[in-house]
Amino acid sequence: MTKLYICLKTDRIKTIVEQVCKDIFVIDRTFNFTIFKNRRFRGGEKDCQFILSIACTDKDTAHRKGMWFVKKVDVGEDTLYYWVKDK
Repeated sequence: MTKLYICLKTDRIKTIVEQVCKDIFVIDRTFNFTIFKNRRFRGGEKDCQFILSIACTDKDTAHRKGMWFVKKVDVGEDTLYYWVKDK
């Protein structure tokens, strides 16, 4: 199992991304996501207040989904970034 993690810096970004994930879930019931509060949040400029976690079958799929979120989800002037971990 591979996990895709996306940094959500503010409540506003969390709300936008959460709605996108819910819309995807309506179309694809296998889309498994969780948004959780970052326990290590310190309030820095590049710090993530929330983290979106998406379960993926492999690293390639995780990177494709991560790039889709970064390129297609409009969060205004902020930018999304992601990382992938193999579990």
